[in-house]
Amino acid sequence: MNEASSSQPNVRDAAVLLLSLGERAASDVLKHLGPKEIQRVGAAMSSVGPLTVTQVSDTLSTFLSEAQIRASTACPK
Repeated sequence: MNEASSSQPNVRDAAVLLLSLGERAASDVLKHLGPKEIQRVGAAMSSVGPLTVTQVSDTLSTFLSEAQIRASTACPK
C-alpha cells in the first residue's frame, strides 16, 4: 500500500470517486482544489490500480452517507 492510501484513506476515496465520475466531471472537481491537493489526489488516482464494482460501490455509498450527514447537520429541519 502506498503512502497516500495508508496515511490518508480519504485521499484514496477521493481518487476512486473521481475515477468513477469520468474525465470531464473529475476535471470540474479538480478545478476547485489547490496545487498540493491536486498532486495528492492525482498520485492516488494513478496508484489505485484496477477497481472492482464492489470497491467503487462501497466508496460511493460512503460518500453519499457522509454527504447526507453533512447536509442534515448544515440544514436542520
